[in-house]
Amino acid sequence: MSADETRQRILERAIEVIDARGEDALRVIEVARLAGVTQGMVTYHFGSRHELVAEAQLVRYATNMMVDVEELASIVHTLHDVDALFAVAMRFTERALLPERVRARRARVSAAGFGVGDEHVRAVLQQAATTAIDGLTAFATAMADRGLLRPGVSPRALATFIQSYNLGLVQWDLDERPVPGEEIVDVIARFMRSVIAID
Repeated sequence: MSADETRQRILERAIEVIDARGEDALRVIEVARLAGVTQGMVTYHFGSRHELVAEAQLVRYATNMMVDVEELASIVHTLHDVDALFAVAMRFTERALLPERVRARRARVSAAGFGVGDEHVRAVLQQAATTAIDGLTAFATAMADRGLLRPGVSPRALATFIQSYNLGLVQWDLDERPVPGEEIVDVIARFMRSVIAID
């Protein structure tokens, strides 16, 4: 196994541990065992437990955030009417409520929380967030250029709002008495109708 493959395997095992039990539960010796390497190999590749956790959190944050942005970029050329755009918006909204997306939001919140106390991590998280918002802004700009958004809607503000409500759904995830998902979808649909040029 090459050095890059070894490093990647260690990072993947660290992410699995954090996903399963949180960053506080991560032990270098356990990650080494799960990756099939020595503890010294983990230290060689990452320097310290903190650096391993930091990199794992960065990957968790960026990976989960870019999935939808990349999918939107791949379909932007197919959307030429408001009904198609609205259908895509609702499909992504409904998908945001799926159990695997709950886990993804938790990963993003955990990674963002880790970045609060670490200046380097925070800078990389900002870069990842900006990249995602840039991607959504490009999508929204294409929709605005086709006349599918209401005049005056800022593509970047819309992109920021979409990222914010997606991450903000963590409140729904944590609510002891959550409203049914259909009610969340209905509220977001009402908002999207106010932004998309639906007559």
